[in-house]
Amino acid sequence: MTASAHPLQPNAREREVLEARARALARVVDSGRADATSELLAFSLATDVYAVDTREVTGVFRLAELTPVPGADPRVAGLTVWRGSLLTVLDLRQVLGLPATGLDDRAWVVVLVAGGAPRGLLAGALQGIIAADRAAMREPGPGLRVDRRFVRAVTDGAVVVLDGPTLISRQTET
Repeated sequence: MTASAHPLQPNAREREVLEARARALARVVDSGRADATSELLAFSLATDVYAVDTREVTGVFRLAELTPVPGADPRVAGLTVWRGSLLTVLDLRQVLGLPATGLDDRAWVVVLVAGGAPRGLLAGALQGIIAADRAAMREPGPGLRVDRRFVRAVTDGAVVVLDGPTLISRQTET
């Protein structure tokens, strides 16, 4: 069987379509628009919606198995396998100072990297990718009930934007 006849190899027309799609996806975004908005991955946690900048996100997956680590800091929910390696998963509720309830079967892990090894953040339901106008973001008000060290801003839609690198780098600080 020749390379071009392999069922998984694209023919000439398919290759053209794929290359056109690649060029369209690789085009440079208008810098004025890129500077004016932030692309955020939004998710629920407790009763509120939080988000992290998508540039800080390395991966997202549904949590299938979590192994507790005896004697670990309470902010460490446990370990799971991700891409063939062990991943430390932080209980974002503990990190932010929110009431902790039991995990359900809808839990997701948002994987961030800051200064080295990836770390996972335990999240509730994913809300999706949102575009937030940076000019409309504001400092959190006095009613915010989470640890402000980890908050960048609040969107005009009341989504709390978290500082991913700070969350990861301060995971074991008291």
